[in-house]
Amino acid sequence: MSIGCYEGDGSDYRTITGAGFEPKYIIVKAFGDISAVHHPDAIGTGTDESLSFMAQAAFANGIQNLGPDGFEVGNDPTVNAAATNYYWLAFRPRP
Repeated sequence: MSIGCYEGDGSDYRTITGAGFEPKYIIVKAFGDISAVHHPDAIGTGTDESLSFMAQAAFANGIQNLGPDGFEVGNDPTVNAAATNYYWLAFRPRP
């Protein structure tokens, strides 16, 4: 497991690194927001689709990709609104 934070900038295809491994599951939450989004490897490492913990449909431009040292976010405000602080958790099973 690894944790981190970043400040949103509103850009698309933004790489977030620092996990220290290739994650299999990512959770991202904006500071002060009650909801979070997640992207399990089971939906596809490179599938541009995020899931909400609320009863909502999957959506694009959230967590777009899982990479070798982190993940990529799009410009959806749930993961990358300008001047918003986000926290992330990355998980991977032990080898």
